[in-house]
This record gives sequence, structure tokens and C-alpha cells, in this order.
Amino acid sequence: MPFIDLQGKLGINMDKWMLIQGGEQPYKRAPRCHAFEKEWIECADGIGQTRAKKECKLEFEDFYECMHREKTHKRLYEIRKQRDKMVKEGTYQTPAQHTGAQADNRP
Repeated sequence: MPFIDLQGKLGINMDKWMLIQGGEQPYKRAPRCHAFEKEWIECADGIGQTRAKKECKLEFEDFYECMHREKTHKRLYEIRKQRDKMVKEGTYQTPAQHTGAQADNRP
């Protein structure tokens, strides 16, 4: 640990991207997944990596989903696929505002 924060004094941001979400953020706002990360860290703190993998699995899954949004993207893909199928069959018509056309009933 250096005595002087040279990067901070010079305004250089070389390695701060590697820090966890709980680090200092622009405009002092908490990052998107900070709450999930905090729950996971609080759960895993002091019990060791082996126990934490088993006991804190739900917290880690929530944090991972918040960071990567894999389940969300998969669900949106399935919804779009179903919508396209229904449009092809003719059982669903896309609303005018979703196609870029102006709706007639707007003021």
C-alpha cells in the first residue's frame, strides 16, 4: 500500500476498474448490482470458500444474474419468438407505436 495515492493526485485511473462494485462511484450513486453483491459478501464472509459455495448459492446467483442478465435475455428472446410466431399466424397485430407509425388516437 503506497503512502501517497499517486494515481488519485494525477487523475489517472489505471487499475480502479478491477475493484468491486462497492467502491467509490461517480456522482456517489450505488451501482446497479451493489445490493446483490453486498448480500453475497455478507453471506460468504467468514465461512470459507467451500461452505460459501454451498450456503450462499442463491445470493451468488442473484448477483450473477444482475451483472450478466442471462435469464432476462433468454426470457425476452422467448417472448419475441412467440410474438413473431403469432404475427406470422395472424393472431397478433403489432401496435402502431411499436412499428414506428403514429397512432391515430393520440392528441
